Amino acid sequence: MKALIENLYNVDNRLVLTFDQVYFSFAKIYWNLVIHHDLNQLNTPNRQAGIQKELKEFQLMHGVPNKAVFDRVPSNFQLQLVERTKRVGAKYVVGALYGDMEASIYEFDKRAEYIKFNSSIYIFLQKYRQIVTHLTNYHLAKFLEKHNDKNKLEDVLLKVENISKRESLHALYNIFWKCETKECFYCGKRLSDKRIATHVDHFIPWSYIQSDNMWNLVLSCQICNTQKSKKAINLLRAYTLRRCLFVMRILN
Repeated sequence: MKALIENLYNVDNRLVLTFDQVYFSFAKIYWNLVIHHDLNQLNTPNRQAGIQKELKEFQLMHGVPNKAVFDRVPSNFQLQLVERTKRVGAKYVVGALYGDMEASIYEFDKRAEYIKFNSSIYIFLQKYRQIVTHLTNYHLAKFLEKHNDKNKLEDVLLKVENISKRESLHALYNIFWKCETKECFYCGKRLSDKRIATHVDHFIPWSYIQSDNMWNLVLSCQICNTQKSKKAINLLRAYTLRRCLFVMRILN
């Protein structure tokens, strides 16, 4: 559910998500829980199986540090982790949720590797996304508390709430600085070339849509980054156009 919610705004015009989209989020969430936070995701803690086993085997094979969050893992490793996660998830997970919810959330095709949302459910999830996210986080935290040692459970709900969040947007700064105009997206003033004064910022706050996708990131000055909520609605149309132009420049 967390992976689906994270990708609500990545569907195409048919409300379709590819398995690659879903399982990139799935792999990131699972990795950050199991490897970074060392939290067991199985209700049989003495038996390693499924995705948890795949991730732990990969970590040992490649010597990835225990504290490495997913976005700090090399990109070629990330792709391999997504493939491993997708292989197991396509076999067991996507059909399980489909069956548990009596086919009400989505339909799927394992051969074509896609999920297609039920339109009414998609509208519901968009409208009540924050409530569903909070419920999902709460029940995941309860599950983790039940199946993990108490000494691993400090701030467990906070960990669950933030496992999808990119640790830092600094790595994207050079891309935006090269491809964007050197102006603050919000106020239009010339940006300083001093790194500390120019921010890569979520236009729509991460807490609202939980997405680090490029279309939701802008360059801003330090002042506007702390005041953007007052300006965001008035800039939405201009933002959409500018994001499209930016993506077109990247693709070209």
